[in-house]
Amino acid sequence: MVIVLLDTDAKQNLYPLAQTKAVADIRCGIFSVKERWEAISGFPVYVLAEKYLSGLYGLLPDDEYLMIDAMLKDDDDIRSQILSLQTGEALYDEQGIVAGRTTVNISEFNAARSASYFKKNYPGKICATSGISMAAYCLE
Repeated sequence: MVIVLLDTDAKQNLYPLAQTKAVADIRCGIFSVKERWEAISGFPVYVLAEKYLSGLYGLLPDDEYLMIDAMLKDDDDIRSQILSLQTGEALYDEQGIVAGRTTVNISEFNAARSASYFKKNYPGKICATSGISMAAYCLE
């Protein structure tokens, strides 16, 4: 399994800082978001950024993906919920995906339509609705 940090439409709230790099590369204290997830999880971490930034980040390997909104503020409760997701399950709120686990190729994944993505690719499973408030971003 690999972790994929997603840039969502909320990235625009971090302009101009986030115009030249993915949110996952912005530092929050001593670690960038990407470095923090690598240290916490022990899994390889990749970035799925906007097309104009895709040249800065490697291609995603064929594997099982744990997708996480890069702007999510990390804490113990949400981290344990995310790391315990099963294939086809997702946590999302009114703003879109918080995290989801999939084996489907996500090269054309659109974070803005994440709930429909899980319903289409995993019709027999119900996405878990989270009580998570996405207002608690890393860079407030």
